[in-house]
Amino acid sequence: MFLAAAILLAAAPGRVVAQEPSGPWLQAGAATFPGVGVQAGYVSAGALHTREVTAIVDVRAFSRDATAQVTTTIGGAVRLLGVGRTIGGVPYRGFDVDLGIRLGPALTFQLEGEDRVFRNRRFNLFLEPFARWTVVVKRRLLFAEVGMHSPALRLGAWIPLAPGRLSP
Repeated sequence: MFLAAAILLAAAPGRVVAQEPSGPWLQAGAATFPGVGVQAGYVSAGALHTREVTAIVDVRAFSRDATAQVTTTIGGAVRLLGVGRTIGGVPYRGFDVDLGIRLGPALTFQLEGEDRVFRNRRFNLFLEPFARWTVVVKRRLLFAEVGMHSPALRLGAWIPLAPGRLSP
């Protein structure tokens, strides 16, 4: 079912971009809901999957329990439309949909009045499923991502780490 949906979505009419994003990329962006933060990471994109390492900083300064959290993750994603391009021979249309999972540690710091109970629960491990949409806009690769870990909504850009990774 996913394979059929991927082939149909990839075959939908749209602008054909000469080259799909592949190789090493720096993913950088802002994050929100709940809290505000930033996300930065390394993404190695292939036709069918991505491998990635990310760091997310989340600050909730205006909540009752003001906290800051630093997260590092490793993970990967399946490029749903890449399946259609690889199996169905459909050209790249300037966007992609990734479904993935990341895991890693998180350190949380209370900004005011940290007590012993909070310090003992500072470190935790988590597993985060996520969905990401990437789109080419004026030769720039932008992304929107939704995950389970706070901040859950992330928007930003993929910056190529090797020249010539994106053609109009």
